[in-house]
Amino acid sequence: MTLLGIFILSACSNNSTSVPCNEIDYHGWDLNQSVSKIIQNIDFEFPVTGSAFKHQDRLVELTLKAVDENCKLLNMSDYATPFSVRFLSTRDAMEKHSGIPASGAANALTKEVHMLFPDSIETIPEGPFTVCPLKHELMHMISQTSWGYPNDNLTWLDEGLATYAENNCSGLNVAELYRYFLENDMLISMDSLTTDFYNAEDMIAYHQSGYIAQYLIENYGLQKFKLFWQEDFTAFEDIFGLAYSEMEMALNTQIKKAYPTSPDLNWESFKLGCN
Repeated sequence: MTLLGIFILSACSNNSTSVPCNEIDYHGWDLNQSVSKIIQNIDFEFPVTGSAFKHQDRLVELTLKAVDENCKLLNMSDYATPFSVRFLSTRDAMEKHSGIPASGAANALTKEVHMLFPDSIETIPEGPFTVCPLKHELMHMISQTSWGYPNDNLTWLDEGLATYAENNCSGLNVAELYRYFLENDMLISMDSLTTDFYNAEDMIAYHQSGYIAQYLIENYGLQKFKLFWQEDFTAFEDIFGLAYSEMEMALNTQIKKAYPTSPDLNWESFKLGCN
């Protein structure tokens, strides 16, 4: 028996003769079959067939581990807010249930996380697993329900924190990726990040913001980071004690010392997404 245990499916029968579900006329209604179970504060839901169902125990384990690691990053002892995590097999299903055909989506208002786990994924490696961005979406859920939604001009900080939580894309961390962008004059201006984040080159915007979030936490502390999160970008100098441009210069100096040479990266392949 799997971790999700015994589940009950709607009977597909006609009198005493069993009829395959896919042969029944539901008069325009969709038949959605899933299994669910509440573990700690999380209501897990999986489709009854496919790769996600096959790996349900491991995905539950990875989810609980991601919550714990995100709590440590935010200096929280635990996270007890009830929420749901639904694993889906296709982008069409993601769009239907979450509103966007993405790899993952978190909605702090409805307390729902949706994760794409396509049937093409046959195995889950023991090491970092970034095809399914669990830590990223779970960080959105934890930070937004604990600290509130950040101002629109801090969308980059919201996405940056979640990207820093994942801190791995194709084997590179956010610091290494920032170093590559810096070396190749690819960094996006803060003006663009604060005003039009989602129309920027996403593989740069997310990971650039991820390293800025890491730098702010490591150099100024989580308390100031949280205060900034709950204000807006105009409060940067008051909170951190220097203009953003000054901080950026110090950040660039530090990253060059930490990584004297830029990592080797195939940009054409990388911009298609993490693997």
